Amino acid sequence: MEALAGEMKNRLLFQKRARATNSMGGYIDTWSTLCTIWGRYRQLTGREAILQQQLNPLVTVEVIIRYRTDINTDRRLYYMNKYHNIISVIDINNRHEHLRLLCEERQSDQ
Repeated sequence: MEALAGEMKNRLLFQKRARATNSMGGYIDTWSTLCTIWGRYRQLTGREAILQQQLNPLVTVEVIIRYRTDINTDRRLYYMNKYHNIISVIDINNRHEHLRLLCEERQSDQ
């Protein structure tokens, strides 16, 4: 995975969900910045997307970052003016060095 370090040229912003009370006594979900880190953001090619869609029809983006314990499927990614749901978090080779995130692009920030 040493080669990945040189490929991590994208500045990625991860957000976490927070629940806030509204004026009606209910709750609304808000998002705040968790971290901004370097990683590799890559749109899947047509063939890769077809293969991934056999497993999960929503995956359109692959992201590689250094290993972190605070990135999970409850977080979201903001990059290039687009929000992305994190569908899957994979510890590459189970070595706690890098994470592979499979993501879907969101239609809005909600």
